[in-house]
Amino acid sequence: MKKQRRDWYIKNKERQDARNRENYHMNKEKRLKQTAAYEKAHPEQRKRSARKYGLKRVGFTLELFEQRLQEQNYLCGICGIKLTIGKIEATSACADHNHTTNKPRGILCRHCNIGIGLLSENVETLASAIGYLERWK
Repeated sequence: MKKQRRDWYIKNKERQDARNRENYHMNKEKRLKQTAAYEKAHPEQRKRSARKYGLKRVGFTLELFEQRLQEQNYLCGICGIKLTIGKIEATSACADHNHTTNKPRGILCRHCNIGIGLLSENVETLASAIGYLERWK
């Protein structure tokens, strides 16, 4: 029975998606209230779901993220600062990934992750930045 339902859904995906969108908009206020009530009653589940979704977008799973943290002894892969989990601050643990292949790399602090991102993950640019800093010590 599950296979039949799945096959039907695959064949009728566009139709079903349109129906779901219409149903959502017809009951939007009710759905938003239900979601808000659930999130208020289950804050830890909400945080975990958001974390899991965010990690999935960059090629990580919760298990891989935790594994990399342990491999790195909860230290940033670049600057070596002790990483924190759950708070948005300079030492927050960030899942680093290759933006071209979306393959996960390691775990960085927020500042290092932003830094290599702003330099477009370009090795030559990073080397040039190091040379610049060394010239102006």
